[in-house]
Amino acid sequence: MSQTCEWKNEVIKKQAQKEREKDVEKRWADVMSKNGEGAPEWLKEAAMKKKQKQSLKQKDENLAPWLKEVQKKNAGLARRISDATNCEIESNLG
Repeated sequence: MSQTCEWKNEVIKKQAQKEREKDVEKRWADVMSKNGEGAPEWLKEAAMKKKQKQSLKQKDENLAPWLKEVQKKNAGLARRISDATNCEIESNLG
């Protein structure tokens, strides 16, 4: 009997969690669609960053798989180049 109660409680908790997640997503979408109008400054900034990430993600989804792979490799290369440049600058300053 207690197992069925635990099971039901678990289902109720999961449903409540899903509802909260949906509510949060709706609020984010609302703030993003209004470009942050009427929202606190911190929320506006966060919403605009999230909107930018979503638009970049959508662009990435439209790319060919081979092009995605090239971008990944180039990102790693660019990071290594910037790290090396920063090390050189720091050694010249120090």
